[in-house]
Amino acid sequence: LFFFCTIVMQPSSGSETECSCSDRSARLARFLSNAQFADTTLLVGPDRRQFRVARILLASASDALEAMLSSGMREGKLEASIEIPDLEPSGMQSILNFAYLGDTEVATDALVPAFFAARKYDVRALRDSCLDKINNIDVDAAVSVFDTAACNGDEELKLAVAACPAFCPDSIEKALSAASFNALSVLGLKGFLTLSSCNSLTSQALWEACRAWASDSAGDAQPRKLMEVAPMLPVIGLQLSYLASLHEDDLISKSQMNEALRSFDVDRASLVGVWNYGSSGQLYSIDMKSDGKLKWQEQAMGLGGILEHAEGHWYVADLGGGQQIRLKWQGGGGLVEFKP
Repeated sequence: LFFFCTIVMQPSSGSETECSCSDRSARLARFLSNAQFADTTLLVGPDRRQFRVARILLASASDALEAMLSSGMREGKLEASIEIPDLEPSGMQSILNFAYLGDTEVATDALVPAFFAARKYDVRALRDSCLDKINNIDVDAAVSVFDTAACNGDEELKLAVAACPAFCPDSIEKALSAASFNALSVLGLKGFLTLSSCNSLTSQALWEACRAWASDSAGDAQPRKLMEVAPMLPVIGLQLSYLASLHEDDLISKSQMNEALRSFDVDRASLVGVWNYGSSGQLYSIDMKSDGKLKWQEQAMGLGGILEHAEGHWYVADLGGGQQIRLKWQGGGGLVEFKP
C-alpha cells in the first residue's frame, strides 16, 4: 500500500526573518555580556582587564585572529589565557562587538583604541569604520586624536586626521580655540605646526594660540614651555611692536628676528586692519598670513582672496571668472582708491 503526498514549502515572511535575526542578535549579545559558552580568557592592557570569550566567534572576526587561535602555541589551546598588554580594553571591546554582533559603531572616546586594535588584528571592517569616523569628527576631537597619534609616533593615524575636514584650511583656525588645543602635548603641538593648513593662519594667531597653550591654569605665561615650540613659529607678517615684545622676552632667535626684519615692508604692514570704503560704508579686512601674503575680505558680501602686489602702491586680487579688483594703498594712509 503506497501513499503519495505533496509537500509545499512556503517562504517565510520578512517579519519572521527579521524576528529571527533580532532573536539571534539578542542571544549573541547575552553570550557576550555574561561570557556564556566562553572558552578563552583575554587579559588586556597594563591592568590585565579580563574578557571571557568564545574562541570560535573571536576567530571569525579576521584571518589574523583565526591564525592566532588555531596555532600550535598556547593561544591555540582551549581555556587559554592570552596576554594583550599593548591594547586598551575599549579597543578589544570594539573587536568583540564586531565578532559577536557585526557592530562597527565606535564611540568617539574609544575611536583611537578601536583603530589600534582593529589594525593589530586586521579587522578591516572595523578599521575602515574608524577611519570613516575620523573623517567626520569635530575639530575638538580631531585635535585630541592628532595628539594621541603624535605621542604614539603613528604616521598613518596622523595623516588620516590631517586629511579630515576639521583640519582643512577653512576650518583650521577653529582648532586654535578648541578646548583640546591647550591640552596638546609638546609632540602634538609640534606636529600640528607642521600641517600645511597652518599656512592659512596669520603668524600672530599662531603665536597667541601657543602663548595660551604655554600658560598655566591661572593664565600666567610659562616662557620655558613656550620655548619648546617657539623656533617653529612663523615671524613673517608680525608687527614691529609684537616682534619687539618677543625679542624682549627672548622668545625668538636672532635669525628669526633678521628673517622678520628682512621681510618687513612698511607699506605692506600698513594694509593690515579693517578699512571702511565707499558711500555705503563697505568694510574690508586685511590680514597678513604666516607666509607673508596679504589676505583680504569684504565683510558684507563675503568676497575675499589674496592680494598680490602689482606696481607701486597698487595691489590686485583675482575674484575668479576673469574678474579682478585693484586696491591702492599708501603707507599709513589706508585705502585711497578701489577699482573693479
